[in-house]
Amino acid sequence: MGKSIGLGAKQDELKGRLQHYRSLPEYILDGVGALFQRLFNPKAARTRTTFLPPDASQQENEAFPSYWLNGVAIAFFTFLAGWVVAAVTGRVLSVDEVKLMSWAVLTGALALIANKVNIRAFLNTFRDSCADKILRVADIVPFHC
Repeated sequence: MGKSIGLGAKQDELKGRLQHYRSLPEYILDGVGALFQRLFNPKAARTRTTFLPPDASQQENEAFPSYWLNGVAIAFFTFLAGWVVAAVTGRVLSVDEVKLMSWAVLTGALALIANKVNIRAFLNTFRDSCADKILRVADIVPFHC
């Protein structure tokens, strides 16, 4: 079965798009990581030409902060924001409210992390194996490449 003209180029373009794709939770986690990197390791941040690492799948290999650290930071700052709002409005939080708020921010951070891990696993699997098995350009066209 012969390959259509331009199939290799279309496959490479599809792989490139998958390499740069980020879902909204990834933008949130990676954005916090990029801010951390700019604050604590500005030399590594300056070596990139973009705010976020270009390949979301390889960023951990580039001294980029772990998404676990980023998720914990998001949980902490979300909890802090809730506590500040309560303090500004003059409300004293009960022990049960603090427990509920802690559970909510940790669950939210864990949902961001789980989404990032699952999206990356799917896209890496598709990019590394499935894209090479596509035999016709017509099969790639629906991906807008």
